[in-house]
Amino acid sequence: MGLRGGHHGLGVVIVIIIVEGPDNSGKTTLAHRLAKDLAGVYVKSESKPEQTQFIRLFDAWVVSATGFFPYVICDRHHWISAPIYDLILRGSSRIDMFQATMACGRFHAIYCRPPIETITDWREDIPQLAGVPDKIELIIEEYDRVFRGHSRRIFASVREYDWMVDSYDAVLKGVQS
Repeated sequence: MGLRGGHHGLGVVIVIIIVEGPDNSGKTTLAHRLAKDLAGVYVKSESKPEQTQFIRLFDAWVVSATGFFPYVICDRHHWISAPIYDLILRGSSRIDMFQATMACGRFHAIYCRPPIETITDWREDIPQLAGVPDKIELIIEEYDRVFRGHSRRIFASVREYDWMVDSYDAVLKGVQS
């Protein structure tokens, strides 16, 4: 992946990595592992699109955290996941796509994408957002369009990760290089 971040303070290289993908794709597991192995900070984005003040605070916190940690690992990011889920579950996005595109340019993204059969193998003990199980294939298609298509150019870099076949050590090494 060859990630390079911006310089902060005394020449420290800062890397902000967004781990994205549909529900049940391995995002949280990967994000926790990367944060631990990179001595970074783990951040989970759970804001609702109408909470614009919270979104600004979250973005400010991520930027400020880079003063203390060389890596900030975000388990999802509202600029990416909210428009995808809104489009599929509600028919339109409540997030300004131009603003979202501008915000994503500084992020490195890891797109968690195991096979559809793995993603749709729901665990009964993990509750799902209403409508997600019924529309998961459409959600996956939209994630594929964003991360495999023209839209992938909005990120500083994108790496696709299928935990069933790809080596975690290769992802870790790619992040560190």
